[in-house]
Amino acid sequence: MTSLRTALVPWESEAREQLLQAVEEETDHLNELVGNLLDMSRIEAGSLRPERQWNDLSEILQSVLGRMRSALAQHRVVAELPRDLPLVPVDWAEIEQVFRNLLSNSIKYSPPAITIRIVAREQAPWVRVQVHNEGPAIPEMYLERIFDKFFRFTAQDQVAGIGLGLSICKGIVEAHGGRIWVENLPGGVAFNFLLPLAWEGARPRAMESHEPASSRPGD
Repeated sequence: MTSLRTALVPWESEAREQLLQAVEEETDHLNELVGNLLDMSRIEAGSLRPERQWNDLSEILQSVLGRMRSALAQHRVVAELPRDLPLVPVDWAEIEQVFRNLLSNSIKYSPPAITIRIVAREQAPWVRVQVHNEGPAIPEMYLERIFDKFFRFTAQDQVAGIGLGLSICKGIVEAHGGRIWVENLPGGVAFNFLLPLAWEGARPRAMESHEPASSRPGD
C-alpha cells in the first residue's frame, strides 16, 4: 500500500497493477477469514438460522465463480448443472460460502492446472452436489475427521488457512437439513453434500428456462 501512495510506481505500470491485484487478493483472504470466524461462532452458539428462499443453484455457483476468478485462474473449472434441476430452498449467502470454501480447499490441496468439476443432480428428495478435484487422496484414517474444527492433516506451513472452512460447510449444510461427506475417487477427491428439495412440505417446480452451468475461468 505504501508503494501505491508514492510516485515510485507509475500509475500506468504493470507493477502497479500487480500490486493492486495483490491487495485485492489479500483483502478477499482477510474477509474470508473473518467471515469464517463469525460463521463458526454462530454455528457453535446454535444461532445459525438459514434465511431460505427458492434459489437457483446455478446462479449461486456462477456468482461464486465470478468472485473467485483470479484465485481459480490456474485451474480448469467445469460446472455441470442440468437445465431441469429444481430450485432449492436455501440461504443464498450461506450456500455461496459452502461453494467458496470447497473451491478454496480444492485450490489449496491440488497442484496447479488441475480440473475442478462441480456436478449437481436431483436425487429425490434431495439435490446432490459434488465438488471433485484432482488432488491427492486423503488418508482413510482422516476421512471422518476432515470436517472437525481446526483439523488439518498437512503441515501448517504448507497450506494457508486455519482449518475452519470445511467445519463451516458442515454446519451450514446441516442447518439446511442436509449432510456432507468426502470420499476418495479414482483420480482425486470428491466433496458431496445433499440439500433437501422440500420446504415446509412444498416442492418447487422444475426450472423451465434453466440453462446448464458450464464455465471455465478466462472463457
